[in-house]
Amino acid sequence: MRSLYTPEDAEWGDRDHVVECERIITCIEQLMALKIATPFNATVDLSVFPCYAQVVAYPTDLNKIKTRLEFRFYRRLSALMWEIRLIEQNAVLFNEKDSKIVKCAEVITKILLEIIRNPKCTGAKVIYNKQTGAMAADELVKIAIEDSSSSEDEDRPSTSRKRTSEFGSPPAKRIRSLACYNTKAWLNHCKELTQMLWNCQDSEPFRYSVDEMLYPVSNSYLVLF
Repeated sequence: MRSLYTPEDAEWGDRDHVVECERIITCIEQLMALKIATPFNATVDLSVFPCYAQVVAYPTDLNKIKTRLEFRFYRRLSALMWEIRLIEQNAVLFNEKDSKIVKCAEVITKILLEIIRNPKCTGAKVIYNKQTGAMAADELVKIAIEDSSSSEDEDRPSTSRKRTSEFGSPPAKRIRSLACYNTKAWLNHCKELTQMLWNCQDSEPFRYSVDEMLYPVSNSYLVLF
């Protein structure tokens, strides 16, 4: 895949940008095949967890990160690491601090950061075994990687891809603050906010797409990072 952006010195260290992206993509695909990663493979289903959008400002998931690597979205290695850390941060925001899902998010984040820091790493499972081996005494991790096929789990919330017991409801204090959540009212508020921004004089350069004939580099949304 050809990128319209050529990283400058130090943005990816002394590594080849294309080679690194492909290596990390391969490792992410391996990681996504593990059961512990299931809750993080796809975007959280807002029809199941409508409050998620109010709690988490910047949702992300493994498939989104992988796709962005495929399209060379990240201009800097530090930008990639920043988004990977969001996996754990978002889990902490929406769930109880000591919940299973937070423990799993912590493991996933550590694995990905270790993969990035070690340019010779080509296998996510090796890093996974090292991480979970160090936490062997933690029963929460053991439970999290088991099949979620028990009858008890059938009535619990699910992600957009698979029923699982990992995702729970937000902490009680957040439930109280979100008790009056109304989808229609939220959409109307978004429309009003968008209209207000549109009417601002400063928004004029951003109201329409950049003219690709005048600025061909805008074809690559790498410019966002």
